[in-house]
Amino acid sequence: MTSVNDEKARGPIGPIVALLIGMILLYGFGFYNLFFVLSPFLPIIVDIINFAFPWLAPYWWAGLAFIVILVLLGLILAYLILQLMKRAAAGTLKVLWLLQAVLMIAVGIFMFLFLGPFGIFGLIFPFIGILQFWVWFRRRQKIERAGKLAEFTAQLLLEEKEMFIIPLVTAIFSLLTGILMMATYGAMYAWLPLIGIPPESWIFFLLSILVQIPYLFVYFSVFYVFDGINISIAHTWYRNQDPVLRGATREVRGVLGTIIQFAAVRTAVSVAQSTARQGGQRQGGIFAIIGAIAARIIGTIFYFLTYFTLPSIIIEKRGLVDSIKRSARITWKYLVDVYIAETGVSTVFSFFGGLMTLGFLAVGFLFGYIMGAFLLGNLFLALIIGIVFAVVFMIFAAVPSYFIFRPLNTAYRTFMFSYALDEESNFTLPSRLPKAYRDTIEEAQAEWEASGKERKIEPPPDDW
Repeated sequence: MTSVNDEKARGPIGPIVALLIGMILLYGFGFYNLFFVLSPFLPIIVDIINFAFPWLAPYWWAGLAFIVILVLLGLILAYLILQLMKRAAAGTLKVLWLLQAVLMIAVGIFMFLFLGPFGIFGLIFPFIGILQFWVWFRRRQKIERAGKLAEFTAQLLLEEKEMFIIPLVTAIFSLLTGILMMATYGAMYAWLPLIGIPPESWIFFLLSILVQIPYLFVYFSVFYVFDGINISIAHTWYRNQDPVLRGATREVRGVLGTIIQFAAVRTAVSVAQSTARQGGQRQGGIFAIIGAIAARIIGTIFYFLTYFTLPSIIIEKRGLVDSIKRSARITWKYLVDVYIAETGVSTVFSFFGGLMTLGFLAVGFLFGYIMGAFLLGNLFLALIIGIVFAVVFMIFAAVPSYFIFRPLNTAYRTFMFSYALDEESNFTLPSRLPKAYRDTIEEAQAEWEASGKERKIEPPPDDW
C-alpha cells in the first residue's frame, strides 16, 4: 500500500529558515555562556582527567562491554515488553482499573480515620474510586476500546521502527537546550550583580523570566515538529496504510507555520506558570502556595484545551485557532475517554515500564554478583557488587523506557483523535479497526437506512 503522508506537499521553506537562524543565534549565545560558566573549572577538570586516565585506560574494554550490555538488554527488553503489551494491554487495563478504584477508596478511608483534622482531604480519594467504578459499570465499552487502542500502539512500534528515531532526537535536543539555558542563568548571576542588579531585586526576577522565552520557544517549536512526525506516522498506519518517514516529514513541513504559532502560545503559558510559581516563592508564605496553585491551574486548563491541538494541525491541516477550538470540542465530547487515557492507560504504560525496570534490575544484579563471585571469590562481596550494579542498571533503564513510552503516548493520543474522526464520518474512513467492529457499524447503518430513523451506533463486541 502507498502512504497518504508520502504524497503531501513540502510546504513553504520560510518558517524552516527562520527557525534555523533563531536556533543558531540562540545556541551560539548559550554556548558562549556555557564556556563562561565552566572556564574557571576547566583546569580542575583537566587535572582530574589527567589523573584518572592512566588508571582507567587499561580497563576501556570493561566500559565498552558495559555499554554493549546495556544497549542489547534495552533492545531485548523493549521487544519483549512491546510484544507483551500487544497481547495483554487490554486485559491489564481492566485489572488495574479495578485495583485503582479499590485502592483509592481504601486510601481515603484510612486518611479519614487516622489523620485527624487533615483526614477530610482524604475524601477526594473515595470520590475518584467511585468514579472509576461508575465508568466500569456504565462505560465499559470505552475501557475496552482504550485497551485495544493501547495494544495498537505497541503493534505500531513493532512494525514502524522509525518511531524510535524521534524520541532519540528530542532527548538530545532537550538535554542540550536545558544545559544552555542553565548556563545562561549562571552567566546572569555572574554579570548582573556587577552592573548593580542583585539577584534579590525584581529587575533580576523579570530578566530571569524573560530569558526563558527564546529557549522555551525554540524548544517547543522543535519538540512539536518532531512529535508531529510521529503523529503523521501513527495516523497513516491507523488508516491501514504504510507510513514513510520522508512523507511524514513533508506533511509536518506543510503546517510548520501553524506549529510554530502553537509553540509560541505554549511558551507564553509556560512563562505565565513560571511567573506565578517563582513570584509566589519570592514573596514566601501563603503566596508561595497561591503561586503554585495558580501555575497548576493554568497548566491544567491549557493541557485539556489543547489535548488534540497538534493532531488537528497535522491531520486536518487546520489553523491554530480552529485547531484549539477543535481540540476543546473533542476533549469535551470524549471526556470519559480522555479520563481513561490520563488515568487507566497511563497506569498501564507505567506498569509495563516498571516491568522493564525490574528486568534491568534483575540483570544488573546477576551481572554484578557473577562478576564479583568470579573475580573476588567472596560471596558476600559479590552480593554487595550485585546490589550496586542492580541500582546502576535500574537507573539506566530510564533511557530505553523513554524511547518506548514517549512514542506510545503520542501514538495513543493520535489513535484517540483518529477514532473521533471515524465516528464523525460514520466509520467510512479506512482504518485498522477489527472487522467485527466495522461489521457492527455497517449493520447499524443498514438498519438506519431501512427504518429511516435516527441512527444509533451500537457498542463494540465484547471480544473487541
